Amino acid sequence: MIIGNTSRLVDTTEFVKIMQHAASAVALIGMEKDGQKQGFCTGWLITPELVVVPDSAIPKNFKEPSYFCHFFSPEGPPIAFQAEPTRPPSIHNDPDELKKPLLLKLAGRAPGHVLRLEFQTVKENDQVLIFQYPQGLDKQQLSIGRVLNTGERNFQYSADTTSGSGGAPVINVTGAVIGMHIGSAPQNESQPYNANEGILLRQLITDLQNTPEWEAIAMFHKLVDTVSSSQPEGIAVAKKTDERFLIGAALQWRVDPGVLSSEQRDMLEPLVIDPDDEGEWIMEPEERRQIFRTAGNLQKLQESKSTGVDGDPMQVAIDQILDGEIDLNKLDEKVLPYWKQAVQWFPDVIPDLPTPEEIQQNLDKRRIRSSLSVIAGPDFRGREDDLKKLREWFQTAEAGPKMVSGIGGVGKSALIAKFVLDLPENNVIFWLDFDRPDLAPDDAVSVLRAISEQASLQIPGFRPPAFMRDNWQDSAAVLRQMIAAAVPETHIPLMILDGFEVAQHARRYQEIWAVLNILMQELPSLHVIVSGRAPVSGLELNGRAEGEHIHLSGMDQESAKEWLKSNGITDEAVIQQILAVSGAVPLILKLAVELVRKGGGLSDIPVELPQSMIEGYLYKRILNRIVNPQLKEIAEDVLVLRTLQPTMLHSVLHDRMRSDVSEDTLFEQLKREMGLVYAETEGVSALTGERQLLHVRPEVRGTTLFLLEKKDPDRVHVIHQRAIEWYQQRTLTYPREIAELIYHYLCIGNVTDAQRRWQDACAHYLNEAVAEIPERFGEAREWLGNMLEKQRTPDKQLTEWEREAVERIRGAISRKLYRIIPGTLKEEAKRSLQSPLTIYDAWVMWRSGNPAEALRMLDEAPFVAGPVGKGRKFLAAAIAAHTGDTGRADDILLALEGNSVKTAQMLSVEQMLIHAARIRLSVDIANEISIYNQLQPIFAKDPDIKHKLRQILSSQDVMIPHFSGFLSGEFGSETQGEQPFVPENRRDSQQVCKWLNDRRGELIGRFDPLVKDTYIPPALREQLQELLNDIPDSISLVEQIVQMVKSGCKKWHLAMQGLYLKQAFELAGNQELSGRAIYHTDTTIAALRGQKISYHKGERIYYSIDEYLDREKRRIPPGTLVSGKTLDLIKDLLQSKWLSGKVNSSILSMLDLSFDDDEVVVESRLYKMLAGLVDKSLRSVLLYLLSPDPLDVLYKSYLEFPVDVKSPEF
Repeated sequence: MIIGNTSRLVDTTEFVKIMQHAASAVALIGMEKDGQKQGFCTGWLITPELVVVPDSAIPKNFKEPSYFCHFFSPEGPPIAFQAEPTRPPSIHNDPDELKKPLLLKLAGRAPGHVLRLEFQTVKENDQVLIFQYPQGLDKQQLSIGRVLNTGERNFQYSADTTSGSGGAPVINVTGAVIGMHIGSAPQNESQPYNANEGILLRQLITDLQNTPEWEAIAMFHKLVDTVSSSQPEGIAVAKKTDERFLIGAALQWRVDPGVLSSEQRDMLEPLVIDPDDEGEWIMEPEERRQIFRTAGNLQKLQESKSTGVDGDPMQVAIDQILDGEIDLNKLDEKVLPYWKQAVQWFPDVIPDLPTPEEIQQNLDKRRIRSSLSVIAGPDFRGREDDLKKLREWFQTAEAGPKMVSGIGGVGKSALIAKFVLDLPENNVIFWLDFDRPDLAPDDAVSVLRAISEQASLQIPGFRPPAFMRDNWQDSAAVLRQMIAAAVPETHIPLMILDGFEVAQHARRYQEIWAVLNILMQELPSLHVIVSGRAPVSGLELNGRAEGEHIHLSGMDQESAKEWLKSNGITDEAVIQQILAVSGAVPLILKLAVELVRKGGGLSDIPVELPQSMIEGYLYKRILNRIVNPQLKEIAEDVLVLRTLQPTMLHSVLHDRMRSDVSEDTLFEQLKREMGLVYAETEGVSALTGERQLLHVRPEVRGTTLFLLEKKDPDRVHVIHQRAIEWYQQRTLTYPREIAELIYHYLCIGNVTDAQRRWQDACAHYLNEAVAEIPERFGEAREWLGNMLEKQRTPDKQLTEWEREAVERIRGAISRKLYRIIPGTLKEEAKRSLQSPLTIYDAWVMWRSGNPAEALRMLDEAPFVAGPVGKGRKFLAAAIAAHTGDTGRADDILLALEGNSVKTAQMLSVEQMLIHAARIRLSVDIANEISIYNQLQPIFAKDPDIKHKLRQILSSQDVMIPHFSGFLSGEFGSETQGEQPFVPENRRDSQQVCKWLNDRRGELIGRFDPLVKDTYIPPALREQLQELLNDIPDSISLVEQIVQMVKSGCKKWHLAMQGLYLKQAFELAGNQELSGRAIYHTDTTIAALRGQKISYHKGERIYYSIDEYLDREKRRIPPGTLVSGKTLDLIKDLLQSKWLSGKVNSSILSMLDLSFDDDEVVVESRLYKMLAGLVDKSLRSVLLYLLSPDPLDVLYKSYLEFPVDVKSPEF
């Protein structure tokens, strides 16, 4: 409810924009003399070249200082302008003189926005905001308060300020200036409490009127009205011609600057969005609104209205608003989008205009019908019998579903669209087009969302409910109740499932019937039409069976003749020829007319029509799916391929690729064409550099392959041959890629090479390929059919099902339909020895909350070599690590790694990930924090223990900054003095190991033997016993210290193996790898930051890991996925004793949120607060903690699960 006599609720998005606008107009003012700072204050832009400051802020004991105005922006570097005062500052100490404004003229045009002026009376308790630069610091601050008291000249408020805040603008919640801050208010009887004081805007303006700059200020702010009671007396009134011009310009959507006089250009230029556009100027929305507000009334606007461009819908919208034509239903649809923008300019003078939301809903509803008009076509003819059947069915209460079937292009969608257009406009229509890639029949939530989106467009006030994947049935029931309550009983809702042949490609498409059955329980009047190329057998919804279905063939002869004649084909003989060839199928009739319009001879139609039909069909039905018109030609070649990888594009499509477009760019462009292709994340390919595959949609290929072969068989052959050459150049080890090579062999009739490359495992990927081989290669078709038949033994059938199930699971992962994965796995209980499903069985068990059973499943699975076996082991290691058994996880990774790191000259991506994961397993930051926090009170009682601890622990062992600094004797970023370097070769590596061992030897011995779990050298035993003697009841603490020593030794032992460290440093500085799996290995070097180590990169030398990571600007992007446990660890880190009181409480509050899940997405705001929190040493630790764990990268890549997506719970 509203508390008080006015509402103070503010739109959040608009408020943020207002604050950003206001902040950019406020400057830090610095004053210098002979290079020495004399003073500082805050100022604000009143025009792009004039800054306002108080006279009192200028030092009186220095003559002619230099003035600098600094503008700071989060988007870019600070900008400084030298400035000159427009008059000499006062040299007296007269309080009234010192409170007057002083203008500084900039030596250029400021980049920020100019603050708007607000002349309304300031009232007690009004909210105020002050943007300021306190203490002269280059960090802008904001304080918020309320007006406490007002006088003739000054006013007081509760917003906080300090030294350097003088001159700051005092603004209201709309971002407009109402005054300028000058200092603390004197306490007296009328002001007995502490307060700050400012000059009211009306007094500022009165003072500025007497300056030579007043004309520019008045012109800029369009101070054109006679002074009202709430405005200062004596405001100069601009010429009426200027006033009329400004209002007239604001009433034009766009202005041609070429027709303006130089005076008019100068007046209008500061107010437009892009003054450099010499073609047209468009005024800033807020400037228009201010001009209209200043004009005061509608009559004044109407008097200034000028003639716009005839028929221009943008200008028509403005004119209609001025003329009072506000019935949305009577307005032309093409004008409504401009109404939506324009109504936001007039609320101060025309208060009863419809809102942008109301306009959008009206527009959306009308677009539904206009899109149906496009589908039906402007010259729809015939089909009267079919329309009559649909009308009779629709009038039947609780009728069963109606099926409309027929070949592609026969007019199914056009018939249904025509039927819907003939219904009353208030009928609610749900048209679900399964050609949309975001609508999946086996995903109930996607269906429910599509229905609710269309309901919100047609039902006033309808707000879509939230949908829960785990319990979509309840969500469907809620949606059903909402629609039932909103639709009158007299209105019959209609649902159309169009393009259902596409839906039937989903294995579990029948799930949509369950959704509709729930909806119809309280919507008995809902009628459903299903449109597809073949009828759905046995269809029944809510107990109602399908009635007689409508199967469409060509149009009746008379209607087809009329249609051809209306489109310019009148020769009877030609008409008969077209009808004979086309069968009166509407699409083919349209293609024939298109041929004639392109100049084809009518007498040639029987010969040319088949070729033209093919071309027209491709462009009308398939290539019109392409959003990017530059891809339409290359799309024909893409349709020949079944699968695309980025690196194959140039080899196969080079003669149709633009020279300025790279393979990666083209791949990304194609990936966005979701009507043509769908993307699949490849686990194995991700580890070899290919991040994704694109598959051409099977329903699209099925439609076009035959037509492409007929249209240009030579081109099709060329694409197949190039694809063969590309695959032949690769080392093919995976059946999927080998199957693609075999497919292209067969499509050019090369059975011999297909047979040579055949593997039984390829059969799964070629099940649908027989029909795709050109008919002229009958031998190839027959051979493939025989090879597929041989695979259909019981074991082969199980293997085939497993491969098909894996494809479905990976498809579900790519579409985030995780809930269907357990059901897919339960379809068959048996597993083959080399089953690729075992890893998914274990993953689902783990994510269901049973990691022990998941590990048992993986342990008992038969040994399998190759990717399947590796994937199982990576998952087992990840489960062990996540459940705290880091020793078991490391043993698994060590077995996979072998001696590769010690012997390889260059590690593979997978080897780098494994080794980085092993280093991470040796790090325990929680243990470091615990030890340090326990030691602090002990040090306070007995400082000598610090020295004894340094005999046991080395800075090499720890990661957190103050601990490593303490152990090295310094509290800097890292340890100081002599230091090792990142080795360039194996000899260097041996030298660095010796240096580290010598340093370790000074304490307790070499780090190599300490890697063994049970070994504790005698020197360490003695030191530990002394520590136990000095610290009573400290056995657990000493045990923690021992564990830290051993993990620190292991960490460096691993880091120094082979040339791992060198390669990790190189990766850390390679930003081009961002987003690839290997990019997640490099932040592990932050685990080594406790020991200062030098790295040479080109001509530059970095002296620490902190410096290197900071200078190379390694950052984790907002939206990074981390564990809830990690965020708890970050909180513990920030609350540890050495940072006590130094961390912003708002960060701790955000980290204090309850994280029930084991994975959390770090959103942008929290990330930015963490990233800007501390110095580079602690940033390295945060970088490490917020980076994906390489072990998670490994197992997820084999699951084909994205690294940056939260793992589901089943």
